[in-house]
Amino acid sequence: MTRVLVLHNPVSGTHEPDATEETVHTHFQKAGWNCQIHRTEKGDGLPDIVSRATKDGVNIIVAAGGDGTINDAASGLLNTGVPLGVLPLGTGNGMATYLKIPEEVESALALITGEHAIRRIDALAFNGRHALLNISAGLSTQMIKLSKREQKRSLGILTYYLAGIKALAGIQPAAFEVEVDGNRQSIRASEVFAVNTVNLGSSRHFLDLDIENDDGVLDVFIFRSKTAGAYIRLLANVLLRRSKEESDLERYAVRERLVIRSTKPVLVQADGDLIGNTPIEVSILPKAVSLIVPKN
Repeated sequence: MTRVLVLHNPVSGTHEPDATEETVHTHFQKAGWNCQIHRTEKGDGLPDIVSRATKDGVNIIVAAGGDGTINDAASGLLNTGVPLGVLPLGTGNGMATYLKIPEEVESALALITGEHAIRRIDALAFNGRHALLNISAGLSTQMIKLSKREQKRSLGILTYYLAGIKALAGIQPAAFEVEVDGNRQSIRASEVFAVNTVNLGSSRHFLDLDIENDDGVLDVFIFRSKTAGAYIRLLANVLLRRSKEESDLERYAVRERLVIRSTKPVLVQADGDLIGNTPIEVSILPKAVSLIVPKN
């Protein structure tokens, strides 16, 4: 019998926790699977819970929440080959959207118990933790800081747009030192953005360049825009795929290690969660996580 452990974040997005857990349990029961649900709490050590579960014979881990829940689950599955299923219950659901995992809970459950494929993707290691999407320092962290949980539950994704407007109004470029595989350069920028997976409509062609999350490469973009107007123009060119015309944008490929330092502490985020201040050191773990995805 297949054994599955579901890690359910009850405060992700706007779903009703009890109803969601009933749906999950009923689906796996009908599939003949043994299902255990763990309702997550802050500081409960999910990577350790996942690691113990796989050693105890659990066949599949399911992250029911947002990108933060996926990361915590993935941290306990690195290089084990045990697949991770996703129920996208968060506000942004960047990873689920990128991998075309269904938004509806019952459809996402049907993918896990039905026909699917396994995709192995890279992970990013930092400070004893892991991320799958991106790590950045600068304007994006201010946007996340301004996005309150209460607003996200009532306004959803609109919260990030409103926070982005506020962050742009107070844009403050910082003095960074960026080290890419041992090569250092000093820059003044509004944003240093390291991208492992980009979700923009499901396109993998972002900034006129191919970005894949299973190629062992971390793509780093430096936004030199110093004013809100310049930043908006840069973003417009990115969306219109004219980024190569932008003098305020630079790109580097990291294959081993990225270090971001700054003369003054700058907030850092990983997959939408604030993780502290610079400096931050990031390394790449190629194809370390196995994800359940649609077969096509």
